[in-house]
Amino acid sequence: MGVPQRAGTLAATASIGQTRAMETSRSPRRWNDLSTAQQRAIMVVGAITTAWQLAMLWDLSRRSADQLRGSKRAWVLASFARPVGQIAYYAWGRRG
Repeated sequence: MGVPQRAGTLAATASIGQTRAMETSRSPRRWNDLSTAQQRAIMVVGAITTAWQLAMLWDLSRRSADQLRGSKRAWVLASFARPVGQIAYYAWGRRG
């Protein structure tokens, strides 16, 4: 058998360990944990990148393949890499 420990000592040790674990671990934040300003900023940035992506896809559908650097399929896939894909498309993907 082992050395018997007092229940109070064991509980206190476990409690301290749990508190330290909660302090050091970064649990994911929930939407309701964010301030109103943070929620609004996320929604604005999301709306802007969505509009930019839709504009990019609309522009891609209207351009012929010879007006692009690279394939249309690659640019469609790049459009989902927000906002890097859209920036790359408008900076380098279109010809004239």
